[in-house]
Amino acid sequence: MHLDFKGGEIMLRLRRLNKKYSPQEVLNFVNAHETQMARDMTLKSYYEGKNEILKATKAEGKSNIKASHPFASKITNSFVGYFASKPIRMDYENKEIMSLVDDFFKYNDADKQLTRLATDACIYGEAVEMLFIDKKGNIRFAPVDTTEVIVIVGTDILEEPHHVIRHWQ
Repeated sequence: MHLDFKGGEIMLRLRRLNKKYSPQEVLNFVNAHETQMARDMTLKSYYEGKNEILKATKAEGKSNIKASHPFASKITNSFVGYFASKPIRMDYENKEIMSLVDDFFKYNDADKQLTRLATDACIYGEAVEMLFIDKKGNIRFAPVDTTEVIVIVGTDILEEPHHVIRHWQ
């Protein structure tokens, strides 16, 4: 089975028809995702300053100078600090609605979530957020690690997602 996905994108995005998939098809998606995860881990290593040069071994009679600079984290943290440092401000004429929106953002710790989403977007090129209803019946949202997500989109021009698989190790 040939898996076509857009090259250069981090999150595995497969163009497929909206249907019920067999276990073998899902296994094929997961296997394709395994190869994608290696690239994701490389990008995370660059962010953490754990570059490939640190794994190099010393050749006989040669000096073993290893210089690693965490430029990726400096650029990412500067951008995220600039982009997400100012909280989102909303105004509504109806004070009741404003109170509900404020409570919703406080309950979900929206500022922290936005910062994590912005950081993931800078590291991986994309970020994923999951919306769900918690045990208390409240609407929640939380970032999901981009490296753990397989998105199956339609074959139409809009490429709207119809299935999402969360695959982690």
